Amino acid sequence: MDDSIIKIHLVNGAVNNVRYNEQTTVQRIIQVLLAQFGGSEVGTACGHYALRLVHLPYGEKSLASDTLWLHRDLTMRQVTNRYLVQHPRNEWKFELRVRYLAKNLEEMSHTDPATFHYFYDQIRADYLTQVAWKVDDAVALELGCIEIRRFFKDMQQSALDRKSNLDFLEQEIGFNKFFPEGLIASTKPKALRKSVQQHFKKYAAFSETECMFRFLDTLGQIARYDIEIFKASLGAGWSVPLEVVIGPDMGICYVTDSRCGPTRLADFMHIVDIQTHLLDPASSHKTTVQLRVSGTPQPLVITCPNLRIAESLADLIDGYQMLTTQQPSVWSKKDFADPTAITQKARHHSEQPQMSPSPKIASRRTPVDTQTSYASVAADDDDNDNFGDYAAPLNRDYHIDRHRVTLEELLGEGQFGDVYRGTYEPSESSGVLAVAVKACKVESEETQASNFLEEAYIMQQFQHPHIIKLVGVCFESPIWIVMELAPFGELRSYLIRNKGVLDLATLLLYCHQLSGALSYLDSRKFVHRDIAARNVLVSTHQCVKLSDFGLSRWIEHESFYTASRGKLPIKWMAPESINFRRFTPASDMWMFGVCIWEIMMRGVKPWHGTRNQDVVHKLEAGERLAMPPAEFCPPQLYALLCQMWTYEPNQRPTIGEVKEVLHEVLVEERNHATDTLQRENRRVKVAVQQRGNSASPAPPKPMRHLYPAPVTSSTVFSSEIPSQEREKTPTPPPAKCGPSGRHVSFSNGVDLSVKNQLFQNQLKYPLSDTKQHGVSSDLPKDLLAALEKQRIQSEEDEKWLATEAQNLLPTSPTELSTPVAMTEEKRNIDVEPPPPADAAAIDRESDPVYAAVLRVVQAITELSKRLPELSNDEFVEMIKNVTSQLKALLVESSSVLSELSPAGQSKVQMVEKLLGSDMQKLADAMRKALEYRETTLDQEYRRQVLICAHVLAVDCKHFFEAIDAARISCALGAQEPSPPNSSRADWLPPPPPIDSS
Repeated sequence: MDDSIIKIHLVNGAVNNVRYNEQTTVQRIIQVLLAQFGGSEVGTACGHYALRLVHLPYGEKSLASDTLWLHRDLTMRQVTNRYLVQHPRNEWKFELRVRYLAKNLEEMSHTDPATFHYFYDQIRADYLTQVAWKVDDAVALELGCIEIRRFFKDMQQSALDRKSNLDFLEQEIGFNKFFPEGLIASTKPKALRKSVQQHFKKYAAFSETECMFRFLDTLGQIARYDIEIFKASLGAGWSVPLEVVIGPDMGICYVTDSRCGPTRLADFMHIVDIQTHLLDPASSHKTTVQLRVSGTPQPLVITCPNLRIAESLADLIDGYQMLTTQQPSVWSKKDFADPTAITQKARHHSEQPQMSPSPKIASRRTPVDTQTSYASVAADDDDNDNFGDYAAPLNRDYHIDRHRVTLEELLGEGQFGDVYRGTYEPSESSGVLAVAVKACKVESEETQASNFLEEAYIMQQFQHPHIIKLVGVCFESPIWIVMELAPFGELRSYLIRNKGVLDLATLLLYCHQLSGALSYLDSRKFVHRDIAARNVLVSTHQCVKLSDFGLSRWIEHESFYTASRGKLPIKWMAPESINFRRFTPASDMWMFGVCIWEIMMRGVKPWHGTRNQDVVHKLEAGERLAMPPAEFCPPQLYALLCQMWTYEPNQRPTIGEVKEVLHEVLVEERNHATDTLQRENRRVKVAVQQRGNSASPAPPKPMRHLYPAPVTSSTVFSSEIPSQEREKTPTPPPAKCGPSGRHVSFSNGVDLSVKNQLFQNQLKYPLSDTKQHGVSSDLPKDLLAALEKQRIQSEEDEKWLATEAQNLLPTSPTELSTPVAMTEEKRNIDVEPPPPADAAAIDRESDPVYAAVLRVVQAITELSKRLPELSNDEFVEMIKNVTSQLKALLVESSSVLSELSPAGQSKVQMVEKLLGSDMQKLADAMRKALEYRETTLDQEYRRQVLICAHVLAVDCKHFFEAIDAARISCALGAQEPSPPNSSRADWLPPPPPIDSS
C-alpha cells in the first residue's frame, strides 16, 4: 500500500510529519512522536497521551463539538473512513495531547519530566486561549511573571532592570506569550513594564519546577484543569440530566446541582467492560455508554447526546483504566469493524450539543525537539529551524560507500555518538585519506539521526581553510559523518600538553585564524553557538580549524536565533544567551572572547571551580574574566576582550573589527620577536668578538632601574569605547608589564611604545659605550642624546633618593614607625625641587601646615599597614579619615596662602590642584573596590586604592615643599640655624611602600 503523511501539531506550535500506511495504529504514531522526547520510557509515557482530531473549517477556531478523540487501537484506515471523509482533508488537524493524568503531578515531574513539561505547556497554552479572558488583571500579571521566571530560568533578579533586556522581552519575545491580549490592551505600556519588573522580583528565587507548580496551583483556583465534564444522564430511558465528572482523583462521578458536591459512581480499576450503543439509529442521536463494574450485577448506563460525546467519554474512561491497572483496553469496539455503517449514521447527525471544554493549557518550551525523526517522521516545511529535511539537500557527491571507510582507533565517546580515527579510499586508483569518523550510536539513532544529518548539511556548505571539511556521509544505519582528520586533536588538550613551548606569537596566530573562520560564518549568516577551545582542532602546529557545528543555526531571515530546550555552555555564553536563549553574531563575539582567553591561558577553563548560577550572578554584577599574566596576554588584547564582553550586544565589536585588531597585535608581536632575536644574535656576536680580542673580562654593567608604568587595559581603546559604556564595563586593574611588556617608564615620565622595544635592553648599559657594542649605528643621534639625558637625570634622582632615605628624621612630637624603603612602583612625577634654605630652617613645632601634612601621611601609613585585614566598614572609615585629613590640610594651607607672594601662590595652587585630582582618583578607586568587594578582583582593586593613596602622600610632600619654597622666598616664619646638609625638606617620613605582591 502507498504510504501517506500526516501532520501532527504539538502544543508549542511545532509540527511533525509522520509517515504511515493504512495499518498504522494511532498508538504507533504516538510512540514515534514520543521517541523524540528522551528521558523517559516510551511505553510508560504513552499511557498519558492521546491524539485529538479537530475540524477547522476555513481556518476558524474549533469548538468543543468539532473535536474527536482517537482511540489508540484505531488504524489509519478506520480513522480515514470514519472521520476524514466527512470534510476536506485540509480542514482536519491532528493534535498530540496529554489526556490521562497521574494522581500525583509532583511524582510525575520526577519520574517522567518530559511528559510533565509537555502537560504544563499544554495547560498554559489553553489558559491563554480559553481561560485568560475571565481572569483578573492582577492574577494574569502574576501568572505571566511566573512564566517569565520559568521560561528564563537562568535570568538574574536584576536582569529586567536593564532597559535593553526589558525591550528585548517586549519587542523580540513578545508580552503576548506571557500575558492575555486583554491585559496588554487595557494597560499602558509604561505601567505594564514597571509592573512586570516588580512582580518578577517576587519570583526571582523560584526554581523552574517551583514556578510550574505555583502556576498550576494559582490557575487551579480559577479553572479545574485536571477534570473533564460531560453533559449526560444516568439510565437508558427517561432520566434526569446531570454532569458526569471524570478525573484522576475523583474517578467517575456525577453532579446534579452546582451547590452539591460530586457523587462517586465507580473507580477506574473496577471497570471490566465498556460498550457504546445507539439507542435508536433511525430517529435519535443519543448513544449509551455501558460500564460493567466488578462486584455489581447491573451495568452502569450513561446516556450521551450523540455518538461523538459517547466515544469521547468511553475513550477517557478506558484510557484511565489502562493507566491505572496497566492492562489492555476493555472497550468492546464492535462498531470499529464496520466503519462505513457508523460513518453513514454519523453523517445524519446535525444537532450536536456542546461539551464543556476542559481548560487544557503550553509554552514554547516543550520536551519535544522540533527536529524530525528520520526513522518514521519526515521534516516539516514550516519547522522553526529553517532547514527542513536535512537528508534531501545533501549533495549526492557526499554520499560515500561504507566499505571504503576503515575505522582504526577510538578517539572519543559521547552520549549519542563516538569519534574514530580512520582511513577513506575515494577510489581504487587514488590513495588513502586519513579521516575522522563521527558514528551515531545505534540505540540513539531514532532520536539523533536528524541532528547528525543536520550537522552534515551545515558542514557541507562551508569551504574555508580554518573550518573542518566534510568528506562524506554514510546514510545507512548506523549513520557516519566522515570529516578531515586533525592529527593533533582538540586545541585545549594541545595547549595543556605544549604550554611550555608555545610562544605568544603562535597563540595569537591561532586567534587570528579563528577570527577568519568566524568572519566566514558571519558572511554566510550562521551563528556557531558553541565557540570554545574544545571545539577547535589542531591540524598542524601552525594551523587550527573550527569544528563541531551541532549547535550552529542559520539566521538569514531573522537577526537572532532563539534556542529551545537543551543543555548549553553557560560559562562561555553571553548574558542575553543565558537570560533569553538569544543567539546572534554579537553573542558569538562574546564566546570568541572567552575562547581567546582560554588560548591565552594555555587551556585553563573559564570560571574554573565556579558554579553556573554563580557565573551568571558575576556577569550581571559586571565581573569579567581576569586578565591573564602579562607575559601571556598583551594589554591591547585584553582591552579588546573587555570590549567583546560588553553587556549590551550592540556595543560589542564586529568580527571584522576583532579580526583587524588581532592582526595588528599579531604583527606587533612578530616584529617584537624578530627584533629580540636580532638583538640577541648581535649580543652573542659582540661577546664572541670581545672574547677573541681580549682575555680580560668585560667591565661590570652599572645598575639600571626600570619602573614599569601601570597600564590599564581599558585605556588602550578608550577612544573607541563610549563614556557611558566605560561606566558599565568593569575597568580591569592596571596590568604590570613583565619581561615582554610593551611599555617601560623612566623617572622623568617618558614612555617607550612597542615600536621602541628594540632599545629596552640597550638602555641597561651606558649609552656612551654604545659604539663598542655595535649599537650606535642603529640609533638616530637625536634619540641618543635624549636617552643620554634621561639616563643622567635618572641617576641623579636615584642618588638623591638614596641620600634622603638616610637623612629623613621626623621632628614632630608624633613619632611614626620606622619607614620602609619605597619599592620600584613609586610615582614618577617631574616636579622641580624648591630652592634650598640658605642656612636656615623653619620652626616646625608651631607650623600648622606641617602638622596637617604629617597627619595625612600618618593616615595613609596606617591604611597601608592594615589594608589586607580590613573589613569593608573599616576600609571605608580609613578612607574617610584620609579624606578628612586632606581637607584639614587644605584649610590650613589657605590661611598661609594669603601671606605668600603672587608667584609663590601660583606654584602652591598648581600643586593643590594636583592634590584634588589625586583625591578624586582615590575616591574612584575606593568605589570600584567596594563594588567588586565580593569578587575575584577584590584584592586587585584594593591594591589600586593603596597605589592612589601612595600617590597622594607623595604629592602632599611636594605640596609642602612648594609652600616652604614660597615662605623662604618671602622670608616668612621663625628662622633657626639649619642643620648640616639640609638642602631639602627632611622633616617628613617617606610615603608608605606599596606591596608589589
